[in-house]
Amino acid sequence: MLWAAACAGEQGGEAGRAGGQGRAVQLSLRAEPAVVAPRGVVTVVLGLRNPADTTLTLHFPTAQRYDFTVRDTAGAVVWRWSADRAFAQVVGEQPVPAGWEVNYEERFAAPAMPGPYRVVGTVTARGDPGSAAANFTVR
Repeated sequence: MLWAAACAGEQGGEAGRAGGQGRAVQLSLRAEPAVVAPRGVVTVVLGLRNPADTTLTLHFPTAQRYDFTVRDTAGAVVWRWSADRAFAQVVGEQPVPAGWEVNYEERFAAPAMPGPYRVVGTVTARGDPGSAAANFTVR
């Protein structure tokens, strides 16, 4: 799911700032709820904000625009959004107007094992605009 919203604010998570396409972008990630039952639904939203005064165009090598990865405290991957998906091998673009934020949102079932987890959201554009992370706990 892809949707754009003007200057959406960051809530929770760790924001990142990276250079994408020669310009700085601001990334944020939130995972809700922060505490979830085993196999409960977690919603993650990766926000990519363009703080510049001109439109930023992201260039993608495939139809994939983002990815989410969940890791346990040992660093083992317990879920990856793209793991069972195929993406068209077509080059694409996503314009992000000045001051706007593009948000990538997904829902997934939390791991069955109680404990803390870290989810990382990555924008898959060329030039590596970066990633952002958030934590949630299964209890």
